Amino acid sequence: MTLTQEEWDAVGKHGVAQIPRNKRGIAFGMLHEPLGEADRAYMMRTLPAPVRMLYPFLIERPWKKYASALRTGTWPAVGTARTGLAMVHKIHPPCRWPLTPSRFGGD
Repeated sequence: MTLTQEEWDAVGKHGVAQIPRNKRGIAFGMLHEPLGEADRAYMMRTLPAPVRMLYPFLIERPWKKYASALRTGTWPAVGTARTGLAMVHKIHPPCRWPLTPSRFGGD
C-alpha cells in the first residue's frame, strides 16, 4: 500500500490531534532530542514563528523537566497531575483511529 502526501499529512494531523495541547511540547521534545543537527534544524523550520521564538519555554523547558524525571525516577508525589506512567499515556494515548486499507482507497 502506498500513501499519497495528502494521506501522510492526514495521518500526521490525526496523530498531533491525539496529544493533549498541554503535552505537545513534551512530545515534540521527545521526538526532537535524538535527532541529528540537520533533522533538528528542519523540524525547527517547520514550527510557526511564534512557537520558535517561545521554544525554550513551550518545548525545551517542559521536555527537560519531564526527561529528567523519567530518567531519574523522581516523579511528583502520588495524587498530582503528573505521576508516573500515567503521564506517558496522556502524552501518547493508544490510537483508536481505524487504519484500514479502505480508508486510503485500497481494498
